[in-house]
Order: sequence, then C-alpha cells, then structure tokens
Amino acid sequence: MKPSEMAEWETATTEKSGAHFNIIYSLSIVNSTFENLTAEKGGAIALTNQDKEFATKLTILNSLFKGNYATKEGGAVHIDGHTLGQVETSTFLMNKVDKETGKGGGMFYSCNYFWPNCQMKIFKSKFIYNLAFEGGGVKWSQSQLEYDYQTIWVGNTAFYGKNIASYPIILYLIEDETKNQLSSIMDYDNDLKQVLKNFTSGLE
Repeated sequence: MKPSEMAEWETATTEKSGAHFNIIYSLSIVNSTFENLTAEKGGAIALTNQDKEFATKLTILNSLFKGNYATKEGGAVHIDGHTLGQVETSTFLMNKVDKETGKGGGMFYSCNYFWPNCQMKIFKSKFIYNLAFEGGGVKWSQSQLEYDYQTIWVGNTAFYGKNIASYPIILYLIEDETKNQLSSIMDYDNDLKQVLKNFTSGLE
C-alpha cells in the first residue's frame, strides 16, 4: 500500500468525531483542540502504520485533548505501528477508556521493538485526570516511551500504573540473595510455582 504524503491540523477545533490515519508519511497537529470525541481506539486521533520500511513522523504541539473516550485503547490518542513521534507542550485532560479493560486513558502507544525508527517522546506536557484500567495517563507496549521531567502527571487513575503502564521487554534470572529479598511479596501455589501476592506494578 502506497503511503499518502501528509496530514496536518493547525489552529483547529474538532467536535463529535476524531480521525483515523493509516500509513502516512507525516502527521502534524499544532495549536488544535479535540474535545468530547468517541471511538473504539483513539477517541480523537488514531494513527496506524504497520509498514516496517518507513516510520510515520508525528508531531503534536501546543494542543488540547479534553474529555475524549475510547472503548478499548487510547482515550484521546492511539498510535499503533512504525512511528517517530513527539508530543510537546500539549495537555491531555479528563480523557478515558473503559475502566474495567481499557488501556491508556490519555494515550496508547505501541511500536514493534525490532523496527528501526520506533520512538515516542513527550516534552513539557500535562496528563491530568485521565482514567483507564491500565495506564491512566499513558500505556506503552513494546518500544519504550520517553518523557522529560517537565511533563506533569496529576490525578490520573488506573488499576495498573495510574500515570504510566508499561510492557515487559526483558526478564532476568535473579540470584538466591535477591530471591530472599523478594520473599515478602512471593508465595507458592499447589504446584510449588512462585506467585506474586498483593503486588502492583506500573509507575505510580
């Protein structure tokens, strides 16, 4: 499938329904507002690119995502696939997904770990009062999300990772001494397999 050239929003306000972009070279969202939009994935914006040969360049700048809802993933923004992205000075406010199963109240990001240009960075942005089952602010899968210390996380809610929920990409075999340190949160089932008890992971 041949990718289209680009899509661009600048100084726009969108209501009622968002947009889904599939295999495009670039997407630029600047000085825009997306409010009270609903979808299955990405209430405001859904971006998909499963072509491993090139990455979609995504820029979200000085924009507001407020009160958007997705039934499954990415209350405001859903990014799935080969993406080289940056979110800067933008606000994700009161977005949500289904609180029983949904992932990424503000944003959901997934990019194949082995693809060459997977990258998502967040700078000087705000994630406030977003809600999900996993990742109240953001849920990322496979390729790791990056964010700076000036990004603010306030009042987000989730069963797992109220601000950020991650995806395990590396598992290590631990030594006996470390096992002893973990004994307070470990238990054994009837087959003598180790089981975590009363333990919640994810970034608080």
